[in-house]
Amino acid sequence: INALRSDNQALTQRVLKAAERAEIAHAVDVTMAAMGYSLIGSKDASAEGTVKLYSFSNGTGIQVIHRADGIIRLKVVGLATPGHALDAADQAYLLTQQRDFCNAYESIVDALDKQGIRQVKGTVRALPPSAQFSQCVDVLEYDPHFLEAPQSGKRRAVNRPIQLTEGNG
Repeated sequence: INALRSDNQALTQRVLKAAERAEIAHAVDVTMAAMGYSLIGSKDASAEGTVKLYSFSNGTGIQVIHRADGIIRLKVVGLATPGHALDAADQAYLLTQQRDFCNAYESIVDALDKQGIRQVKGTVRALPPSAQFSQCVDVLEYDPHFLEAPQSGKRRAVNRPIQLTEGNG
């Protein structure tokens, strides 16, 4: 009986964590849509969690990595197709977009806060814009079936860290 209780408690915790991750993902979708960032697609990055790609500006996107441990990371990436190699002009453009994203980041954090997603103090890992962080992602790797428009709605507050990574703010 104790083994069954323990298994039941473990299963309940996994279900609660999955529900919390789904709620956070929904809040991110609502926030990004409200700010005018269209969802391009999503993919499962099993080790890292889920990765979503939103439009940012001409030829760039915001990659949102929602890790299994609840941490959310945002970064600007170039949108490309297989085999595209970054040249100096691409890197310079992406550096400009990283700087623009730094300005948009605070608005995103504020909007997420209104959706109940709180930034945990001391968890921001904001690296300065740098050409070394310029990268392109293959848009064909993202599953476009996630293109439904999120429904807005008030959610309960969950305290999960939101982090910037790879030179975007």
